Amino acid sequence: MRKLRILMLAICTVISVSESFAQIFEIKTGVNLSTMFSKDRFGNYSKDYTLTSRFLIGVTTEIPLTELFSIESGLLFSSKGYKLDKYFAMWEDSEPIRLYQKAVLNYIDIPLSFKASTLFRKLLIYGNVGPYVGIGLSGKIIADESSGDIIKRNEYRHKMGTDGTWKRFDYGLQAGAGVEINRIVFGLNYSYGLANISQNRDYENKNRIIGLTLGYRFKAS
Repeated sequence: MRKLRILMLAICTVISVSESFAQIFEIKTGVNLSTMFSKDRFGNYSKDYTLTSRFLIGVTTEIPLTELFSIESGLLFSSKGYKLDKYFAMWEDSEPIRLYQKAVLNYIDIPLSFKASTLFRKLLIYGNVGPYVGIGLSGKIIADESSGDIIKRNEYRHKMGTDGTWKRFDYGLQAGAGVEINRIVFGLNYSYGLANISQNRDYENKNRIIGLTLGYRFKAS
C-alpha cells in the first residue's frame, strides 16, 4: 500500500504541474485483449484461459519536456478479465465435460508514461513505458453450471474490495508503441499487473492486457 500511495502522489503531482506547460490531449478508444495470471497451491490455471475482448475509452494528456521526450498521463475506463472455455475429461475413458467461465472487471486506469517520439518518413512514431494504477469499479463472473442434465448460464456480480473476491486497487507496468497520421493515432500497448488482486490469500490473480487503440490528438487552446 505504501508503494501505491507514492505512485498515486507522483501521478497527481504530474497532472497538477502540467497546467504550466503546453499540453497535448488525446481522446482514445479501443479493445483490450485480456487474460489473467491465476494460480493457487494446486497449480497454475492460466494456461487454460483464452483472451477475451473488452472495452477501453478515455483521455490522456501529454506534457512535452523536449522535442523528443514527454510525460503522459490520463484517465481510462478499462475493462479486463479472462475467459475459460474448454472441455475436460475427469478420467481417461470418461466423456469430456465443457467448462465455461468468464470474468469481467471494470477499472479506471491512471497511467504515467515516459514517452519518446520521432519523425520517420513524415510519420510520428512513439514508444512509451511506465507504471499504472487501476481503481476497481465493478466485477462479475459468468459461468455455466449443471444440475442433472440441465446446464444453465449464471451471472454473479461482485463488489470489489468488500465481498472477498477481488481487491479494489490494481497496479503494474505498461509499455506501448504507435504511429500518428494527421492527428489520428494507432497504438499498441501491453499492461503487466504486479498486484495480486485476489482477496483470498490462497489465490494469486494478476491482470495481463494487450491493448489496441485508436485516438485523436489535439493541442489545448
